[in-house]
Parts: sequence; structure tokens; C-alpha cells
Amino acid sequence: FAGGVPVEDFVYHDYALAVQAADQSVEYELLVPRRTRYPTNSDFAVRYYADYAGMEEMRFRVCEVGRLGQKAASWLERPSGVRYWQPAEAKEKATVMELNPGDAALPLQPVGAGTSPRLRVTYRVDDNRWLRMTVEDLVKKATLRTDEPVVRLR
Repeated sequence: FAGGVPVEDFVYHDYALAVQAADQSVEYELLVPRRTRYPTNSDFAVRYYADYAGMEEMRFRVCEVGRLGQKAASWLERPSGVRYWQPAEAKEKATVMELNPGDAALPLQPVGAGTSPRLRVTYRVDDNRWLRMTVEDLVKKATLRTDEPVVRLR
């Protein structure tokens, strides 16, 4: 700023991937916690996603998770170290905004077999606050997307 106020290079909100749980409910897997400084390392977050038998495509629904009044969402941690949150009520669900609903699904060829992790996805935040992803198909041993911008973070 012109007045000499320092500008902090960090994101202001939590960003998560919407994941459908086994009971058909939606939970949110934390990708970029608020106050993360950017740009990040090229392998800031690495996730493995499994397919199921007959699965033809996969979507990556990135969401901004707002604050619940004055407190942040209560992220729980899995044994793998991945943090997640599941809204307990409609009021909490209202704090979530999907940022890329129009993005095309990623087709899976061949279709899913449901036997092991299918995709390895690496996420990073660039110097313009774009969340970028690289997607590798572990079955085909091919890269499907390379450092593709997904959404711009605030």
C-alpha cells in the first residue's frame, strides 16, 4: 500500500474439496487452510482418489469454507493426516460455496474397477493465488492434467 502498510501474501479462507461419503452425505477435505502463504511448493497437497466399479468420470468440486459466526470450522484428522469437516446442520452448510460448479468432469478410460487408488492429484497455489492441479492416472500411467488452474483463492 502507498501508506507503507505491509501486504501479507496469504489466503484468507479455508478451501476444501467436496467428497461424497459412503452414506451419500458430503464432507469437505481440507486442501488449503486459511493463512497459508503463497506461492506454495509444487507438491503442497498430494491426494490419492479411488474409483469404484463402473465409474466413468470424476469431479473436483473446490469449495470455500466460510467461518461459522466468529469461529472456524472444526476440522477433524484422519489417520492418513488428511483433515476433513462435515456440516452438522443446514446453517453450517450455508457457509460453504462451491467455486467451480461449471468445470467439466474428468473422464476415466478405462472405467473404474474399484480395486485401488486411481488418481494421484497434486495441488499448489501460484503467486497469483490460483489453485492449480496436476492429475495422474495410476492405471493408465499417464498425466491427464498438468499444473492446470482450477480456481482463484481469496
